[in-house]
Amino acid sequence: MPPDTDLFRPGSCAMRLTNIDTLPSRSKTSLINSIATDISATFIYIAKQAEAGNLSTIHTGPINDIIGTIKDTEVAHREALERKLARYKKTERRLRRERKWMRRELMGLTKKTEEVVEDLKLKVHGASKELKFVREKYALLKTAEQHRSRSQEKGPSLSGEEEHV
Repeated sequence: MPPDTDLFRPGSCAMRLTNIDTLPSRSKTSLINSIATDISATFIYIAKQAEAGNLSTIHTGPINDIIGTIKDTEVAHREALERKLARYKKTERRLRRERKWMRRELMGLTKKTEEVVEDLKLKVHGASKELKFVREKYALLKTAEQHRSRSQEKGPSLSGEEEHV
């Protein structure tokens, strides 16, 4: 659908926007550019007429109001950005505090883990010594038991009988 040339002719900006919802994207862009050009040209022409003395501040009051609204919008936008920046800074401080706290917690947990590991090493070492002792004792008892069972197989010794008599 070719763009309607009436839309791009100088004239009422508001009237030219009435069918914007039916236009394709490229036509919408062209229409907005055309309106922006008209607005710029209008401001330039009004400024030249005011400089020439043909218009006073009474005549340009509505335009001055629009300019004030634009400036106020810029101020409001800047203030909104400043509030957003303040929120970001506050979040950054909170995150730094949390990171510092997490670091301290991690250091504490690491220290406790090292203590537990050392304690377990000591317990394992003690258990190993005790196990070694028990094994040695078991080996001695086993050897003694084997020696006693061999002695019983050979029979009572003569020296043992003499003691009873």
